[in-house]
Amino acid sequence: MVRKRTIPSNTSHYRKQQSSQRRLSLKVTKDGDPPLESQFEDFGVNIKTLRDAPITRARSTTDSQITHIMPPRTLDNLPLELFWLMTEYLDINSLGALRCVSKALKAKTKTAWLCSRVHPLSIHIDPEDGGRMRIRPEKPFLAPRPLPRQYQALLGARQLILETYECIQQSPSASEAAVITLCRILSDNAALQPLALQRLTLCARDPRAQWLGYLDSRLSVRMNPFRFAGPRAKFSAHWAQLTQLIVHMPGALTAEGFLNDLVGWCILPHAPRLEDFRLFCEPRHRHRTPFGYMVGQLAQLNPRPPLKRLEINFHFFRNYRERVIDVLQAYGRTLETVTIMGPYQWAPDIVELVVPLKAACPVLAHLLEHIVDGEPLWRALSGPAELYEERPRDDDGSLEWVRVDGSPEWQEVITHVTPL
Repeated sequence: MVRKRTIPSNTSHYRKQQSSQRRLSLKVTKDGDPPLESQFEDFGVNIKTLRDAPITRARSTTDSQITHIMPPRTLDNLPLELFWLMTEYLDINSLGALRCVSKALKAKTKTAWLCSRVHPLSIHIDPEDGGRMRIRPEKPFLAPRPLPRQYQALLGARQLILETYECIQQSPSASEAAVITLCRILSDNAALQPLALQRLTLCARDPRAQWLGYLDSRLSVRMNPFRFAGPRAKFSAHWAQLTQLIVHMPGALTAEGFLNDLVGWCILPHAPRLEDFRLFCEPRHRHRTPFGYMVGQLAQLNPRPPLKRLEINFHFFRNYRERVIDVLQAYGRTLETVTIMGPYQWAPDIVELVVPLKAACPVLAHLLEHIVDGEPLWRALSGPAELYEERPRDDDGSLEWVRVDGSPEWQEVITHVTPL
């Protein structure tokens, strides 16, 4: 006997329910769990609440296990030390182009760019005095870029000596490059951190007895930067603490023109504490040095600095001798040490002409002369009296006049000394 399956009267409703259950049984949750609807539907459980809770926990656990994806390495997010290694061999033009890419790269390349602006000079820190710095030219294409610590030490220096060299070939580019490099340093730090220099020496002779070769002035010297008001204002912002200024005229006319403008326009009018001013020239260049400009500017300063020491070791011709007279009359009452060549080089009665200068500058004590065959090779006014004294020579024991402080710029032979 075959039993017949009884079909409810509402057949259509039953079939719809079965079809709905089959569709639910095929559903799979996002996390791969078995369908919950078919298991708990008959128990009246809130399927939405039961389903959302474990899925939320599973998602949080999965998200916590995902490792952080690092962004690709670019020049913007490289470590600073690695970036400096990459830019170590870039020249100043390449660094300048890199600074134009973005603000981030400009900030990163700032230190390397500032150090490269010192080329072709190198920075040397005095091992005995960390506040005493020297910058000097190096061999072309071999000058190393200064280290960041050297550049930072330069910014905090109390004394700066700018060295240059001279050679038989009369290459002027070394002195020009040295002055232009100093201008770069002054310009770069005018607004950020003005130098607090107390003593400055310009174009001192490089003590190394070697010629380093020609420096390509075309790469560093474009034009005289002191003829323009904008750069001149930047160069003038560093001398509020300056008390000593020593200038060595290098013998190259272009470089001397740069020095005249730098000292006359940018340093002297902005150094209210200047106490020591010395202007030196090599003997073989005294006949062609552009004389008198710095001294004339010094005499015209208003207000005047408290000048106590004045030294000038080259001649003044024609109307330039009037400027040294003006500076002695302007600062004679405050000067404590004076040594000046001239100003009356070939005057027959030099003592009478010096009388008014003695009245204006009481510290003057001696007229120093070197006379050969009745003709004076040079003359100088000096004071106080203790600055020179007679000492026996080493070879024959005869007396000679020597400078007590041993200044190398005043080692000429003195044949006559006249008290004033």
